[in-house]
Amino acid sequence: ASEPGLKRTWRMGIGGSQANPVIFVATRFEGLIASTNGGASWGTSFPSSNAVSDIVTFSDGGVMISVINVGIFYSEDGMPGSYSANLVPTGMNGFKRIELAHSAANEDKIYALFGDSDASLGSKYFGYFERTVTSTSASFSYTPEANPSTGYTQSTYQLMLGVSDDNSD
Repeated sequence: ASEPGLKRTWRMGIGGSQANPVIFVATRFEGLIASTNGGASWGTSFPSSNAVSDIVTFSDGGVMISVINVGIFYSEDGMPGSYSANLVPTGMNGFKRIELAHSAANEDKIYALFGDSDASLGSKYFGYFERTVTSTSASFSYTPEANPSTGYTQSTYQLMLGVSDDNSD
């Protein structure tokens, strides 16, 4: 397929359910795109002229994305128009790239590594969001952790984050 959004991709994630899987692709120029038919066709899940640099999917169908120079957004189902307001805590905007990760042991603890290439915000910050899901919505709280080592970084490009599937701490 020569879909325009698939020319420059950052990450892929599988969401939805086993019966109705959704393929999500975080792209450089087309926002977050999705396919509900195994990639035969694509539609826009989250439009953005800034790169969607990371995606985390949840077993209940939820989707969390980070958008370069913009922030973090959450949707309960990944459908267009369903994404929350920016979840980046007050005073922490201005980061160029944010990496996200959670473990299979605890999907509701989502780690975030904030990177800023010009070091005006201290190069990198690390913390986590805790997701609380009710029958009607999800809410998030943010807890900052220690500031990782600072100094020269290329955090807008070489920024990676992973969490053990056995231990979310």
